[in-house]
Amino acid sequence: MWLLAEVDLSQIDTTPVRLNISLPANLVEQIDAYARSHGATRSGLLARAARQAMAQR
Repeated sequence: MWLLAEVDLSQIDTTPVRLNISLPANLVEQIDAYARSHGATRSGLLARAARQAMAQR
């Protein structure tokens, strides 16, 4: 089965936004180590985790 959908890409804003959040230092170290070992960045890992958390709701 094939599906074609027209998507207006002008309605999707993927511009990065800088955030300032506070996390315990040891958690940031763990996040960075995990991201590095999986070929990801801190921002990419946190974005993926947020998407997964929201998808579970």
